[in-house]
Amino acid sequence: MAMPGPTGSQDTAIVYFQMRRPFDARFEKSNLRGKEEGSIPSLRNDGTMHSYETSVSFFYMHYGQELIAKADRFTRPFEDYRAEHCLLLG
Repeated sequence: MAMPGPTGSQDTAIVYFQMRRPFDARFEKSNLRGKEEGSIPSLRNDGTMHSYETSVSFFYMHYGQELIAKADRFTRPFEDYRAEHCLLLG
């Protein structure tokens, strides 16, 4: 979803993901944002700066100029992968 902000502010786009049971999603997160219990060190650099965590729901927020194009560049590869490789379960 993309929403224009109030006059004089930056526009914002929020991309929300909700996984279906029994699946979860793995994502990489900077350790500067805090590590969750059970996180796995990332292969990036020496494994001390980023970790992998899992979640059943999460969102990404894009803001600034050309946010529609930003959000599309972010979601398009996911949609293409899903259409080619995933089965819809219901």
